Amino acid sequence: MELREFGGGLKRHWIIFVVCCLIGLVGAFTYDFLTLLDEAQASVSVLDPMTARPGGYGQAQVTFDSIILSKQLANKVAAVMGESSDTVQSDLSVTLASSLSPTNPSPLYLVHGKDHGLPRAVKLVNTAVSEATKIYLRLNTADGSQLKAATAPETADAQAQLKSAVDALNAFATQNNAVDLPDRLATQQAKVAALQQSLYAAQAQQSGDYYVNSTLYTKDANVVSSLQASLAPEQTELSRLQGLSPQYSQLSFAVQAAQTRVTAVGNQEESQVVSQLLPSDTELKQLDAAYKENQFLYRLLIYSLGLLAGVVLGLLAVYLLVALRGRPATPAELASAFGAPVLIRVGSAN
Repeated sequence: MELREFGGGLKRHWIIFVVCCLIGLVGAFTYDFLTLLDEAQASVSVLDPMTARPGGYGQAQVTFDSIILSKQLANKVAAVMGESSDTVQSDLSVTLASSLSPTNPSPLYLVHGKDHGLPRAVKLVNTAVSEATKIYLRLNTADGSQLKAATAPETADAQAQLKSAVDALNAFATQNNAVDLPDRLATQQAKVAALQQSLYAAQAQQSGDYYVNSTLYTKDANVVSSLQASLAPEQTELSRLQGLSPQYSQLSFAVQAAQTRVTAVGNQEESQVVSQLLPSDTELKQLDAAYKENQFLYRLLIYSLGLLAGVVLGLLAVYLLVALRGRPATPAELASAFGAPVLIRVGSAN
């Protein structure tokens, strides 16, 4: 078919071409409506696995992305949105944003939601993030009874060790009359020092009276003898207490070490309770509220493809009409067929 002939047919049947173009645009509009191109997105940062625990490393039991895709979340969001859980589950998706760090302990999740109209898409995403946060914190929070059961043997052992050390110290002090030995030792040392000072003074007085007065000398001698008699048992007691001091110190050190262990175990249990029973809202943060994702280029592509399909369909329809309808032979074709020139043509002026 010659181009001139096809152009004439297109001129005569332009309405068909226009109708086909409109059909293509209507098809693109129908696809736009049925595929829910209104989509919203929210960014959520999750410390997953949980690495910021004072008590050590702890792996998240359930990750945030698996919660977004779960049926449990779909049921909760569906109750708020007034839709079926299957619809909510199909309209929600989650992706992981790329990170510059090869090992990123705090990934950034992008939660996507689509619905009829932007306001519903935004509501869908915000509701999903809110409910998923509650589920995440509930599922990844340790059980208090399990924590106490885990630390109970160590706590009991530390308490038993402390009791044993205290009992040993008390028994030693009672058996050796050495209760509060450091204080008693200091008191005994002061008493002995005072008696020794008095004895030295009496001996000096006795020496001074030796050449002066025999009566005073005799009196001084009695004083010296009395002080020496008083000093001897005190020195003996001091020596006894000093002999007990190394073992008493050893037993006291054992009590202090046991008490330190009890305190450390208590602090460890407390830190675990604080870090695991009081979670973890610091481990999950929504960085951005739901916002509209730009679908302009995607929509432009859809309508462009629809219009292109209409143009192709219109051209094909016109071509088929022209080809199937047929046309009268031209003077040139008749002259060629009969081998003689056409002298006159009879027909309408059109």
